[in-house]
Amino acid sequence: MMNIDNLNVEKDILPLFNMTLNYNSRSTLIQLLNTKPKTLQEVMDRQNIIRGFVQQIEGKSFYNYSKTEYNEVLNKINNVESVDFLKIKFYSSVKSTLKSSLTQLYIFFNKIYTFLQSLEVNLFPTKFRNLLNNMIATLMSIETEKIYQFIRNRKFKSKEILKANDLLIENKQEINLFFEQFHLFEAYLSISLKVIEHQFIFPTISSQNELDLVDFYYPLLKNPVKNNFKTSKNVIVLTGANMSGKSTFFRAIAFCSYLGNLGLPIPCKAATIPFYQTISINIDHTDNVLKGYSHFMNEIMNLKNYLISSKETGYSFAIFDELFSGTNSIDATNLLTKTIKGLDSHQNTLTFISTHLNEILGELQQLDNTEFLHLECIIEENTPVYTYKIKNGFSDIRVGQLIFEKEGLNELLKPVNL
Repeated sequence: MMNIDNLNVEKDILPLFNMTLNYNSRSTLIQLLNTKPKTLQEVMDRQNIIRGFVQQIEGKSFYNYSKTEYNEVLNKINNVESVDFLKIKFYSSVKSTLKSSLTQLYIFFNKIYTFLQSLEVNLFPTKFRNLLNNMIATLMSIETEKIYQFIRNRKFKSKEILKANDLLIENKQEINLFFEQFHLFEAYLSISLKVIEHQFIFPTISSQNELDLVDFYYPLLKNPVKNNFKTSKNVIVLTGANMSGKSTFFRAIAFCSYLGNLGLPIPCKAATIPFYQTISINIDHTDNVLKGYSHFMNEIMNLKNYLISSKETGYSFAIFDELFSGTNSIDATNLLTKTIKGLDSHQNTLTFISTHLNEILGELQQLDNTEFLHLECIIEENTPVYTYKIKNGFSDIRVGQLIFEKEGLNELLKPVNL
């Protein structure tokens, strides 16, 4: 089960990895970012594809093209048709139009061919290596380099024009497959370029249920605070004052855990991440209008689906920010206590839960597989100071009244004398 809507893949994750040059490659990249590999070996293969690029492309010159150029090349391929030699020979308008479109197409293909030829394909996993070799073979079958030289040396005459057009017709099926492969190739190349830019690192993906993150952070913040976190517990209960950064901490944990399971590098110094079969991220507090669920019912259904899935698969990972905040405090206290006690015995799960219901924490401290953390808040001169650092234990600091008073609401709410 994958519940990742709250990760906002297209809005938040895609910009971190997107340097694609056309809409089809961008769509392929989005598909990669939304599709978790089913096996640990697939995760490692993805890592090794990106490693293969990173080892070779830093400081290398790259091909470039415009969206218009790409669209016109696709249009030519989709509409290529046989042309009579006499028309090329004696009708200048036919020759000029065909020469122009073929020139653009072969210049485009030569850019890709030159870059592919510069890669050491043996550095990639077998399946991706075969994809690269197939792309190269297709470009060789239409004599890309030879025809490009005719164009460059101003020798692209009637005979060569007809030959180039015929090669496109003969290899049209292979060229269509080439573009499918090219979009995947460019998606991985895009990821790799961004990995170099951001200096993300590859985590170790483990078959054990232990999460270890060193200097991890939320990359969408301009000046993120880095934290260390390690656990082999089943439940993490997070507390902290308002605005102490609980949701941001959860987003950072979610980013690292999810991206690592995609086979992508992550924003931290070092990491070991379990291979999860189930990932459920519940951070944004919204009603599910499409299904007719209230906020509370949405919480119940997300928890239910997670529990069912975690019993059917391997290791499972979930985040529930302010669980049961959609109901009254009495129900929330009872339900949260029951949920944490139940999850404490689920050996193959790692479940993060944040709460403001500190009154429940005392009786839960005796649980064997539950850990309590808080985000530090220091009161200085009656003002909360947030460090955004994770600490052991739970926080009993309540800053609501302080903020209320600091913003002058006590004064504003005094009775008005009429």
